[in-house]
Amino acid sequence: MTKVALIVGSIRAHSSGAQIATYLTSTSTPSPLPSVLASHDISLETISLAELALPPFTEDIVPQAITPPNYPQPEVSKWSTLVSSFDGFIFLTPQYNWGYPASLKNALDHLFKEWVGKPALIISYGGRGGGKAAAQLKIVTAGGLDMRVAEKTPALSLPRGVITGPKTVSDDTSFLDVFAGDLKEGVEEFVALVNEKKE
Repeated sequence: MTKVALIVGSIRAHSSGAQIATYLTSTSTPSPLPSVLASHDISLETISLAELALPPFTEDIVPQAITPPNYPQPEVSKWSTLVSSFDGFIFLTPQYNWGYPASLKNALDHLFKEWVGKPALIISYGGRGGGKAAAQLKIVTAGGLDMRVAEKTPALSLPRGVITGPKTVSDDTSFLDVFAGDLKEGVEEFVALVNEKKE
């Protein structure tokens, strides 16, 4: 079976990202991801960067010069093996000050060959959807890492109460339901890229 990973880019302790990931991958919500992927015999696994606790990227040797998974740091070797096991990636990123988080950039920068040619879909979230973060992430993934990134980038706008507190995404996920159409369009384009790679 083809395997894809949903990578949660935020490592904050009470991140909205983890709650949005639960919504996106649940078969009991209007999220189209599980049904669209399952209809193409594609499994979905969530990866939390917070749980991986990758070290900062400080190596003198550039990843392009390393044969995976033979990295100096064991945590990075494990990350390399994990990334290599998937056929594509859905990046779920917040927008912080018009950019995507350092935790996600760090995870990307540790590797190179493992990303090249892999299909990707970017889903952003923030007060206005996180479009600027998605645009930056697309430059890095499609340009720097030579991934095959879907043009559609669903942007999930969070209510003010979720951003500033005290509400959380889990309190009421209904505001995410309106993005079902954009998510379906994005994941269908992503699936097409995944299937192209298999051919």
